[in-house]
Amino acid sequence: MTQHKRPALLSPFDLADINIKSDEVVYQGYASVHEVTFEHPTFAGTQKLEVTREIFVSGNAVVVIPFDPVLNEICLIEQIRMAPLMAGDHPWLIEAIAGRIDDGTDAEAIARKEAEEEAGCTLSDLINFGTYYQSPGIFAEEITYFIARADLSSIGGTHGLDSENEDIRALRLTLDEAFEALATGLIRNAPTAFALQYLQLHAREIRVMWQR
Repeated sequence: MTQHKRPALLSPFDLADINIKSDEVVYQGYASVHEVTFEHPTFAGTQKLEVTREIFVSGNAVVVIPFDPVLNEICLIEQIRMAPLMAGDHPWLIEAIAGRIDDGTDAEAIARKEAEEEAGCTLSDLINFGTYYQSPGIFAEEITYFIARADLSSIGGTHGLDSENEDIRALRLTLDEAFEALATGLIRNAPTAFALQYLQLHAREIRVMWQR
């Protein structure tokens, strides 16, 4: 039987191995679409491949879930989303608080601002548990994730900026309710599901830390 070596997790290539031949902005609006043609080496060691891809560039973003360690509750929001609407699906999604990072603005500052705007929620301690690409095949966006300490005793009602035509409902859920919504498929927003999975793994230790 042929023995195969276990592949290295880190690629043998780096940025210097890529030749970007063209980068054209084919659409510019709230976000932009770039058509990029580039060459890259192959894992098989053959000649470089030339490929053209369209990349959606919208800037980077934050996702934050406020967590009240006393009530053992979190805050999520609900708002209408265009993508499921165009797919003929139910367009009101239950999500984590999120927002774009303005150029030069700290991710934590954006998380605090968005929590106030979208849920009337003031954050205290924040735990940053990483920055990840959501869909790297087509989106240039990196998302920075937070779990944040907050007093959720008075959270509720509707929120959002009139200037951005936002209509947002703030929701309080127990951890059990949130995790059940995740398990049953009620949560259909991928960054929200990812953040809830992190919280599911670490809620107990976070609660102990914040109740000291």
